[in-house]
Amino acid sequence: MLSDLGYDVHAVENGVEAIKSFFRGEYDIVLLDMDMPSMGGAEVIEKIRERGVRVPIVVLSEFDQYELSVLGKDGGADDFVSKNWPPQSLLIRLDKRLRDTLKRVEEGERVVFRLSADTTFDKDKRVLIVKGQKQHLKPMLAKVMWMLCTRKNEDITIKELCMWLWGVENEVKASELSSYISDLRKKLKPDESIELLRGFGGTYKLITMEL
Repeated sequence: MLSDLGYDVHAVENGVEAIKSFFRGEYDIVLLDMDMPSMGGAEVIEKIRERGVRVPIVVLSEFDQYELSVLGKDGGADDFVSKNWPPQSLLIRLDKRLRDTLKRVEEGERVVFRLSADTTFDKDKRVLIVKGQKQHLKPMLAKVMWMLCTRKNEDITIKELCMWLWGVENEVKASELSSYISDLRKKLKPDESIELLRGFGGTYKLITMEL
C-alpha cells in the first residue's frame, strides 16, 4: 500500500534485521511492530535512540497505545497506530511525522536564526547578537547553540545532546554540557523574552518567541 502511494519501502522480518538495515542505510521514518522475532520493538527503539538519532519512529501494534511505555520522550517512539485502525489513519500519521522531519532539516540548514526581535545567532560566523551586543562563541559553544536553535521550543534530552556533540554520554560529558548551557544562559539573559531551561527527566529547552 505504501509503495503504491510513492513511498520507498524497505521491509525486514525481525528486530535484528531492522537494526542492521537501519544503521546501513538512510531512512526518513521507521514503522515498527512491537512483537517481533529475535528482538522486540522496544529494544529496537532503544538501540536507535541511544545513538542520538532523531528519525521519527511510528509504532504499529495491536496493543493499546496507553499501555505502550515506548511512547513519549522517555520511551523514544513518536507516534502510535493500531492495526485495527483504518489504513488512512496510518497515512495521516506518517505524513505528519515526515513533515516534522522536513521542518527539522530546514531548520538545520539555516545559517541565521532570529530568536526574537533583539536576538540573532549566525551559525557560520558563530556570532550571537543580544540587544545589540555582538558575542563571538567558541566552536563547541556555538555547536550547542546551533542544536538548541534548530530545536527551539522543544525538549532535548541531555543524552541526545551529548551523543550529537561527542558520540558518548556519561557524567563527565553531562557536566561539560551543563557548563556550556550555563554560559549560554548568561549570554542570553539581557533578552527577557528568551529562556534556556532545564526540565524534569534530564532535558534542556530554548524557549523563544515564534517569528
